[in-house]
Amino acid sequence: MNFGQGIYTWLMTNIQPLVLGGIIIVGLVLLFKHKIAELIVFAIIAVIAVGFVFNPSGTKDTMLKIYNGTIIEGGAADDVEDGGK
Repeated sequence: MNFGQGIYTWLMTNIQPLVLGGIIIVGLVLLFKHKIAELIVFAIIAVIAVGFVFNPSGTKDTMLKIYNGTIIEGGAADDVEDGGK
């Protein structure tokens, strides 16, 4: 096993508790400071981050589908009547 793969494996095994701990700490700080608007925005970002951390292969597949659909195939070119010309 090479150095990069070892770091990746270590990071993927330890990232989940680190992310959850960071989300809890930042959430509590925002809650105690009574910053409700920032707490709501942070909660939305935290849900997205948890999805990235706990399902990296699903995230990779989704991002590849979005990339292939927009960049490779030209996005919404099929939706218009003139074929995107």
